Amino acid sequence: MSDYDFNYIALLVKKAQFNDSDAFAELYSLTYKSQYAYACNYFNNQDLAQDALQEIYILVLKNIQTLKNPQLFISWLKQISFRVCYDMKSKQQHIENQEGGSEKILQYVRDDHVDNNPEAKVAMKSSHVSLQNAIKKLPPMERDALLLKFGSNMKQEEIAQSMGCSLSSVKRYLARGKKQLYNLQLEEKKNDL
Repeated sequence: MSDYDFNYIALLVKKAQFNDSDAFAELYSLTYKSQYAYACNYFNNQDLAQDALQEIYILVLKNIQTLKNPQLFISWLKQISFRVCYDMKSKQQHIENQEGGSEKILQYVRDDHVDNNPEAKVAMKSSHVSLQNAIKKLPPMERDALLLKFGSNMKQEEIAQSMGCSLSSVKRYLARGKKQLYNLQLEEKKNDL
Protein backbone atom coordinates (compact mmCIF):
# COMPACT_ATOMS: atom_id res chain seq x y z
CA MET A 1 0.00 0.00 0.00
CA SER A 2 2.93 2.33 0.63
CA ASP A 3 4.01 1.98 -3.01
CA TYR A 4 1.27 4.39 -4.08
CA ASP A 5 1.51 8.16 -4.36
CA PHE A 6 -1.88 8.90 -2.81
CA ASN A 7 -1.85 12.57 -3.81
CA TYR A 8 -1.24 11.71 -7.45
CA ILE A 9 -3.87 8.97 -7.36
CA ALA A 10 -6.36 11.42 -5.79
CA LEU A 11 -5.66 13.85 -8.64
CA LEU A 12 -6.30 11.11 -11.21
CA VAL A 13 -9.51 10.13 -9.42
CA LYS A 14 -10.77 13.72 -9.55
CA LYS A 15 -10.06 13.83 -13.28
CA ALA A 16 -11.69 10.44 -13.83
CA GLN A 17 -14.76 11.66 -11.95
CA PHE A 18 -15.06 14.28 -14.68
CA ASN A 19 -14.97 11.56 -17.36
CA ASP A 20 -11.27 11.92 -18.21
CA SER A 21 -10.63 8.53 -19.81
CA ASP A 22 -6.84 9.07 -19.84
CA ALA A 23 -6.88 9.59 -16.07
CA PHE A 24 -8.91 6.42 -15.58
CA ALA A 25 -6.53 4.50 -17.85
CA GLU A 26 -3.62 5.71 -15.74
CA LEU A 27 -5.42 4.71 -12.52
CA TYR A 28 -5.87 1.28 -14.03
CA SER A 29 -2.23 0.99 -15.06
CA LEU A 30 -1.07 2.00 -11.56
CA THR A 31 -3.31 -0.44 -9.71
CA TYR A 32 -4.25 -3.43 -11.86
CA LYS A 33 -1.19 -5.56 -11.03
CA SER A 34 -1.90 -5.59 -7.30
CA GLN A 35 -5.60 -6.31 -7.87
CA TYR A 36 -4.75 -9.11 -10.29
CA ALA A 37 -2.28 -10.60 -7.79
CA TYR A 38 -4.96 -10.42 -5.09
CA ALA A 39 -7.50 -12.15 -7.35
CA CYS A 40 -4.96 -14.82 -8.34
CA ASN A 41 -4.30 -15.54 -4.66
CA TYR A 42 -8.00 -15.55 -3.93
CA PHE A 43 -8.98 -17.97 -6.68
CA ASN A 44 -5.74 -19.77 -7.50
CA ASN A 45 -6.98 -19.63 -11.07
CA GLN A 46 -5.73 -17.08 -13.62
CA ASP A 47 -8.88 -17.22 -15.75
CA LEU A 48 -11.13 -16.45 -12.78
CA ALA A 49 -8.67 -13.76 -11.66
CA GLN A 50 -8.88 -12.10 -15.09
CA ASP A 51 -12.67 -12.24 -14.99
CA ALA A 52 -12.63 -10.71 -11.52
CA LEU A 53 -10.22 -7.98 -12.64
CA GLN A 54 -12.53 -7.04 -15.48
CA GLU A 55 -15.55 -6.93 -13.15
CA ILE A 56 -13.61 -4.89 -10.56
CA TYR A 57 -12.68 -2.14 -13.00
CA ILE A 58 -16.12 -2.07 -14.59
CA LEU A 59 -17.55 -1.40 -11.13
CA VAL A 60 -14.86 1.20 -10.43
CA LEU A 61 -15.65 2.99 -13.69
CA LYS A 62 -19.39 2.90 -13.05
CA ASN A 63 -19.10 4.10 -9.46
CA ILE A 64 -16.08 6.39 -9.33
CA GLN A 65 -18.33 9.47 -9.09
CA THR A 66 -19.67 8.14 -5.77
CA LEU A 67 -16.23 8.24 -4.14
CA LYS A 68 -16.37 11.34 -1.95
CA ASN A 69 -12.73 11.31 -0.78
CA PRO A 70 -10.31 10.60 -3.67
CA GLN A 71 -7.51 10.01 -1.11
CA LEU A 72 -9.32 6.78 -0.16
CA PHE A 73 -9.32 5.36 -3.69
CA ILE A 74 -6.91 2.49 -2.92
CA SER A 75 -8.93 1.35 0.10
CA TRP A 76 -12.14 1.69 -1.89
CA LEU A 77 -10.60 -0.32 -4.75
CA LYS A 78 -9.50 -3.07 -2.33
CA GLN A 79 -13.00 -3.25 -0.90
CA ILE A 80 -14.48 -3.59 -4.39
CA SER A 81 -11.90 -6.28 -5.19
CA PHE A 82 -12.82 -8.21 -2.07
CA ARG A 83 -16.56 -7.96 -2.78
CA VAL A 84 -16.20 -9.02 -6.43
CA CYS A 85 -13.96 -11.96 -5.54
CA TYR A 86 -16.20 -12.97 -2.65
CA ASP A 87 -19.30 -12.88 -4.86
CA MET A 88 -17.60 -14.79 -7.66
CA LYS A 89 -16.27 -17.36 -5.19
CA SER A 90 -19.76 -17.87 -3.79
CA LYS A 91 -21.12 -18.45 -7.29
CA GLN A 92 -18.26 -20.80 -8.17
CA GLN A 93 -18.35 -22.76 -4.88
CA HIS A 94 -19.73 -25.96 -6.37
CA ILE A 95 -17.11 -25.92 -9.13
CA GLU A 96 -14.32 -25.35 -6.62
CA ASN A 97 -15.51 -28.26 -4.51
CA GLN A 98 -15.08 -30.50 -7.54
CA GLU A 99 -11.77 -29.05 -8.71
CA GLY A 100 -10.00 -28.54 -5.38
CA GLY A 101 -9.30 -24.81 -5.67
CA SER A 102 -7.44 -23.49 -2.61
CA GLU A 103 -3.99 -24.95 -3.28
CA LYS A 104 -2.00 -21.75 -3.35
CA ILE A 105 -3.16 -20.41 0.01
CA LEU A 106 -2.01 -23.53 1.81
CA GLN A 107 1.48 -22.13 2.14
CA TYR A 108 0.07 -18.95 3.67
CA VAL A 109 -2.06 -20.58 6.36
CA ARG A 110 1.09 -21.01 8.35
CA ASP A 111 1.73 -19.28 11.63
CA ASP A 112 5.12 -19.53 13.33
CA HIS A 113 3.61 -20.21 16.76
CA VAL A 114 2.86 -23.92 16.98
CA ASP A 115 -0.33 -23.46 19.03
CA ASN A 116 -1.78 -21.20 16.33
CA ASN A 117 -0.71 -23.34 13.40
CA PRO A 118 -3.00 -26.20 12.51
CA GLU A 119 -0.66 -27.21 9.72
CA ALA A 120 2.31 -27.53 12.11
CA LYS A 121 0.33 -29.48 14.72
CA VAL A 122 -1.75 -31.80 12.60
CA ALA A 123 -0.79 -31.71 8.96
CA MET A 124 2.69 -33.11 9.43
CA LYS A 125 1.32 -36.49 8.39
CA SER A 126 -1.82 -35.23 6.64
CA SER A 127 -1.89 -34.91 2.93
CA HIS A 128 -1.99 -31.69 0.97
CA VAL A 129 -5.50 -32.63 -0.17
CA SER A 130 -6.88 -32.94 3.37
CA LEU A 131 -5.78 -29.42 4.26
CA GLN A 132 -7.24 -28.16 1.01
CA ASN A 133 -10.56 -29.78 1.87
CA ALA A 134 -10.47 -28.27 5.35
CA ILE A 135 -9.95 -24.77 3.93
CA LYS A 136 -12.96 -25.25 1.66
CA LYS A 137 -15.10 -26.21 4.66
CA LEU A 138 -14.41 -22.96 6.53
CA PRO A 139 -17.22 -20.43 6.74
CA PRO A 140 -16.75 -17.71 4.10
CA MET A 141 -15.78 -14.91 6.50
CA GLU A 142 -13.11 -16.98 8.27
CA ARG A 143 -11.75 -18.35 4.98
CA ASP A 144 -11.61 -14.88 3.44
CA ALA A 145 -9.99 -13.29 6.50
CA LEU A 146 -7.27 -15.98 6.43
CA LEU A 147 -6.83 -15.50 2.69
CA LEU A 148 -6.47 -11.73 3.03
CA LYS A 149 -4.06 -12.08 5.98
CA PHE A 150 -1.83 -14.84 4.65
CA GLY A 151 -2.50 -14.72 0.92
CA SER A 152 -2.36 -10.96 0.40
CA ASN A 153 -0.21 -10.02 3.41
CA MET A 154 -2.79 -7.45 4.47
CA LYS A 155 -2.74 -5.91 7.94
CA GLN A 156 -5.74 -6.55 10.13
CA GLU A 157 -6.87 -2.93 9.75
CA GLU A 158 -6.79 -3.28 5.95
CA ILE A 159 -8.71 -6.56 6.16
CA ALA A 160 -11.38 -4.87 8.27
CA GLN A 161 -11.71 -2.10 5.72
CA SER A 162 -11.79 -4.51 2.77
CA MET A 163 -14.35 -6.78 4.39
CA GLY A 164 -16.43 -3.87 5.68
CA CYS A 165 -16.31 -5.02 9.30
CA SER A 166 -14.68 -4.03 12.58
CA LEU A 167 -11.09 -4.82 13.58
CA SER A 168 -12.37 -6.99 16.43
CA SER A 169 -14.45 -9.00 13.93
CA VAL A 170 -11.35 -9.59 11.80
CA LYS A 171 -9.41 -10.80 14.85
CA ARG A 172 -12.31 -13.13 15.69
CA TYR A 173 -12.50 -14.45 12.10
CA LEU A 174 -8.76 -15.13 12.03
CA ALA A 175 -8.71 -16.86 15.42
CA ARG A 176 -11.84 -18.88 14.62
CA GLY A 177 -10.55 -19.78 11.16
CA LYS A 178 -7.26 -21.09 12.53
CA LYS A 179 -9.05 -23.03 15.25
CA GLN A 180 -11.56 -24.48 12.79
CA LEU A 181 -8.76 -25.52 10.43
CA TYR A 182 -7.07 -27.27 13.32
CA ASN A 183 -10.28 -29.04 14.37
CA LEU A 184 -11.14 -30.07 10.79
CA GLN A 185 -7.66 -31.53 10.32
CA LEU A 186 -7.82 -33.31 13.67
CA GLU A 187 -11.23 -34.77 12.80
CA GLU A 188 -9.98 -35.97 9.42
CA LYS A 189 -6.91 -37.52 11.04
CA LYS A 190 -9.13 -39.41 13.51
CA ASN A 191 -11.31 -40.62 10.64
CA ASP A 192 -8.23 -41.93 8.82
CA LEU A 193 -7.19 -44.06 11.80
